[in-house]
Amino acid sequence: MSLALGIVLAVALFSVGLLLALVLALASRLKTLAASLKTFQRDVGPVLDEVNREATKAQQRMEDMSRRASQLSTGAKIRR
Repeated sequence: MSLALGIVLAVALFSVGLLLALVLALASRLKTLAASLKTFQRDVGPVLDEVNREATKAQQRMEDMSRRASQLSTGAKIRR
């Protein structure tokens, strides 16, 4: 019985050690990923802001054009 208990204890300790190693490896990868994400945000952020500004300008131009077109069509006289 004590031999079986020793084997179970050894397997349990090995499993806990392996699990601890995996958690540490995962934490290391997570740290690397977080650093990469910060770098990506720093590099891409200004470009994304510029794209958003240009999209807003384009939307405003579309609305202005639509408004002008509707004003022209409502003010136009139909000739027959």
